[in-house]
Amino acid sequence: MSNGLTEEKLQGYLSKKQERDQILDQIERLEAALYYPKPQRLSDMPKGSTVVDAMGNMVAKREALLTHYRGLEAALTEEMLEIEQTIEALSPDARRFMRYRYLMGYKARTICEAMNISLSTLKRLRRAAFKELCIEPATPTR
Repeated sequence: MSNGLTEEKLQGYLSKKQERDQILDQIERLEAALYYPKPQRLSDMPKGSTVVDAMGNMVAKREALLTHYRGLEAALTEEMLEIEQTIEALSPDARRFMRYRYLMGYKARTICEAMNISLSTLKRLRRAAFKELCIEPATPTR
């Protein structure tokens, strides 16, 4: 199974997930500001068309930012999906280990407790999972 997946990509999953979540929060804030803007303070003095121009510029800038953030979010989601689909193809125990370690960020001791296995069994399971994925382990199990 040659899939281009590396241990570095696996280790980067959680940071990609955090970044995507931050981008989604930013998109939500921008959409709220775009569709529910604060009311403009109006005075009796005529201002000409500058208020309308300022609102139009603000809307254009927010829409450009939304487009940019949606592109970033889509790219991160695609990378995450690739990792998740690759993990889904593994045997059940290897899949469970990979989810705990790389998708959820659990440490070895926590994984051992959750799976009710010893550390040496966990290390064997890790080697087997990496072998299934045709990945050379870069770091020892911690």
